[in-house]
Amino acid sequence: PEFYIYNLENFSQQRVILPAAVLWQNIKLDQQNNNFLYYVQKNKIIQLDLGNGNEKSILEIVPSNLKINDFLIKGNDFYLIISTPETNYLAKAVRSELKQQLTDSFGLGGKNYRFIDSPNLLTLLDKTATKLIVANDDLKEILTANAKDASWAEEKDNEKLLCYNDF
Repeated sequence: PEFYIYNLENFSQQRVILPAAVLWQNIKLDQQNNNFLYYVQKNKIIQLDLGNGNEKSILEIVPSNLKINDFLIKGNDFYLIISTPETNYLAKAVRSELKQQLTDSFGLGGKNYRFIDSPNLLTLLDKTATKLIVANDDLKEILTANAKDASWAEEKDNEKLLCYNDF
């Protein structure tokens, strides 16, 4: 597929072509270096240098039957929503190691969880099952709730989570 990155400071655009199997929700721009874009290919995260077009695999989870459904990069850590044929789970991986056997994780009940923007905590939402999970960086679950959607408001020294459901 073909994607465009727009620079709103100088109103330029950059066209990026990725492999056909790459899904829109599995593409992220680097929050610390805007020259890098990341995308998922099955059990790997690929880094694309937007300056020179070079690609490299920066994380591969093993065994190879694992699939990365979504990911979040915070500092030197990757937070991954992983699926196996049997279950889904949230996992943490270290950015500096290429191949990793994941050890820090906890199970997720649903199959459609995605990360949503969150100031400090990990926030996962399964819109199909209407479930919300909030966890800290050590994967300790803080909140589980029924929600169709959610968003964070960040106030000075106070974070608030707004959730919506039909109940």
